[in-house]
Amino acid sequence: MWDLERQGIISRSGTLIAQNDNMVSINSCVQVDLMGQVASESIGYKQISGTGGQVDFVRGAARSKGGRAIIAMPSTVKGKISKMVPLLDEGLIQIAHPDFREDLIRVCEQRFGRNLKL
Repeated sequence: MWDLERQGIISRSGTLIAQNDNMVSINSCVQVDLMGQVASESIGYKQISGTGGQVDFVRGAARSKGGRAIIAMPSTVKGKISKMVPLLDEGLIQIAHPDFREDLIRVCEQRFGRNLKL
């Protein structure tokens, strides 16, 4: 089992991916905000997929000579809810280590002018 996991990590290495000229990475997402942040694994508190190698392939393709990374998605959910939002849905600050939660909440409130209720 360890060998299979090790091989997976090696195959997802952004450095190795970048060695392929003209590499194109096409990934999907569930939400994009106006700051350019992309949510691919969760919407707010709801986890909708497992973690994977998306970031590795995006970075590897972007560093590849002639390569590019593409994030593709429909613009709406069922034609009624925009997937392009001002800010990503609030995430999981409460999973941060307790020593850092207060600072995360303070910075988020300062930056985005929101009072977080945890």
